[in-house]
Amino acid sequence: MTMKKIAASIMAVACMAACATSISADTLDNTTMEADVTVDVTTNVPTLSVTVPTTAEIVINPYKLTVTTDAGDSTDTVISAEQEISNASDCAVSITVTGAVTVPETSSAVVATAALKGTETTKSVFLYVEGVAGDTAFADAYAKADNQLALSTKSASKTLMTLDATSGTGKVKIDGEAATAPTEAWTTADTVTVALAYKIAPVAAE
Repeated sequence: MTMKKIAASIMAVACMAACATSISADTLDNTTMEADVTVDVTTNVPTLSVTVPTTAEIVINPYKLTVTTDAGDSTDTVISAEQEISNASDCAVSITVTGAVTVPETSSAVVATAALKGTETTKSVFLYVEGVAGDTAFADAYAKADNQLALSTKSASKTLMTLDATSGTGKVKIDGEAATAPTEAWTTADTVTVALAYKIAPVAAE
């Protein structure tokens, strides 16, 4: 009986050793396995909804006559109404304006590229676009500010403001000045045409 028990124990130990060796071998084989995985990627972008002005009116008023507007009477040499821009997008947006001025063949107006000095003898007019966000007030004059774009006969672009998401509002205005004492008097034919285009771009949240 004792010899049988010893022999049985030896066989059991031998079996356990064999099994352990087999398991270890299987584990090593599994480390060389490879698997191909396809990952789907989506890009989440905002839905833009911005209302911008589609028309505007500018009055060149070189003789500083009283002009009645919705905002009241004005004697400025260039008069234009403030216009609202509103953002209903689900993200903030930047407002970039591209603009240029053309002079009709029948006009003797001269488009200045910088603020007037007050000594001009030609029928000079200087125009710029300014944009403000929220309740910010417009500047009293052109100052080469980040939110001001000087207009000329060459097209130019500038980002004038950023509007908050959902209910952000802002305003734009065309302003400037005209020569008041040119050598030849201004006439109603001395006009210019301004073309503006708005580019709206999403802005990531901070």
